[in-house]
Amino acid sequence: MKLVEWQEAISKALEPGDVITPAGLLQTLTNEGEPRQALSNMDRSNRLFASLHKEFPFFRQPLPNKIPLSDEDQARGIGVLRWLIEQLREWSALRDPELERFVASVVVIQSCPWDSVAWFSLDDNLLFNAELTERLKAMLSSTKVTIKVQSLGGDGRADDESVAQLRAAGEIKDWKTLLISRRRMTNLMFPNLLIIQAVRYLYRHSPSALVAGTSEIQDASLVQQIVGALTVEQGFRFASQTDNGLIQLMALETAFEDRRLRQVLSGEQQRSLSDLLNSILTNEGTWSTFLALFYEYPSAYPSLQALIGSALAVATESALIAYVESVRLSAPCNLPNRQAVSVCLARFRNEANEPSRWFLWEKAFQRWSSWHFDGAGRELLEPTFSEMDYAIIGYLKECIVGSEAQAQLSMIESEIKNVEQNWFRSITELYTFRNRLLSRLQPFAHALDPSSEDNWLAESTWYHPAGGELLYAALLFSIRGGL
Repeated sequence: MKLVEWQEAISKALEPGDVITPAGLLQTLTNEGEPRQALSNMDRSNRLFASLHKEFPFFRQPLPNKIPLSDEDQARGIGVLRWLIEQLREWSALRDPELERFVASVVVIQSCPWDSVAWFSLDDNLLFNAELTERLKAMLSSTKVTIKVQSLGGDGRADDESVAQLRAAGEIKDWKTLLISRRRMTNLMFPNLLIIQAVRYLYRHSPSALVAGTSEIQDASLVQQIVGALTVEQGFRFASQTDNGLIQLMALETAFEDRRLRQVLSGEQQRSLSDLLNSILTNEGTWSTFLALFYEYPSAYPSLQALIGSALAVATESALIAYVESVRLSAPCNLPNRQAVSVCLARFRNEANEPSRWFLWEKAFQRWSSWHFDGAGRELLEPTFSEMDYAIIGYLKECIVGSEAQAQLSMIESEIKNVEQNWFRSITELYTFRNRLLSRLQPFAHALDPSSEDNWLAESTWYHPAGGELLYAALLFSIRGGL
């Protein structure tokens, strides 16, 4: 059955006609017992779907052949869809205390040959049920997840190191460790279809109920399934409406498992993510964890950079400090990270007011000034840029007068010219000292160069002071070595 045929079938199912109950599926659910747990176990879930497919083969996905359905099968399929719509509209705890019929509805929805999210694009009045909404909200808020590792033979279970880390991190709400540990287990989770469809139903019909039902959940496994039930845009929108930091971070973690989204986001994804980042900014702990997870290597997330810059434009001073502290400074400089940070700060520069710009530039300059360009083994074999260069240029251009920048440039140039007047234990130590000075020189020289008016970030030009060449070092250390 093609998508268009199913859409036509749903239209007909909304009209009066025969209602056909999936009796085999309901009987299997009765025999299985504990219907709410039936969809979280692979074997039990397979038995439920098999019972529906046995009675109604045209619900099986994918169909074994592309032969058009007979008129009789089309009529039977429409009858089952009428039953499904009836269950959702007329559900009550009195009629379905154990959610048996709702679980059966989930099986039917999941067996349709088009994305089940589309069910809830129908008119709100067709499927909305206030009592069902409250029950699903309560179900989500009370759901507990137990993580177990089953051996390949199926006859033994044991915790592995990842599960132990998850438990420990969850107990102390260490969300960074929690999410990093989960990255090793992303594809090992069996999806709970009851949770998935409950989330989709609530998102469609009562977003406030979904937020309320998940506000206190701190179990990463459950949060992963909740967020995973939604599209990327929906996940960002939902996460921006909650104060639950774990949900906010998991929405990002889930989205960026798709490496394509790390590069480019659609317009709607950007708008919903912008709202989410502004929400994350309001919680100091969540913001710090976000930076630790997604800003250690900002070049890995190009699509985030401009949006973070916009968020910083309205951030508090403490949030700006956290950002500055999160940028990893390395020698030699990680040039892709340097470029990513510049994209972020260029957006910040365009959108932030003057006090915010000055504050961030000054904090960045203070951090950079106290850094010694330490490379591997504290050796620096050549001059280097820094990942914070854009902010340093911002400080030199907006926070101090040109004469002060020129004075500091002249002082550094003088130190470089007199390097050989100092005593060093080795030629490597001498070159490291000189290369640190040359590295310190670069942003001052660039900020005072006319080219910086068009581009705050020096990309290839290296500035060398006249008279700063090493004239005697090689000779001095060769003689010392001979002695």
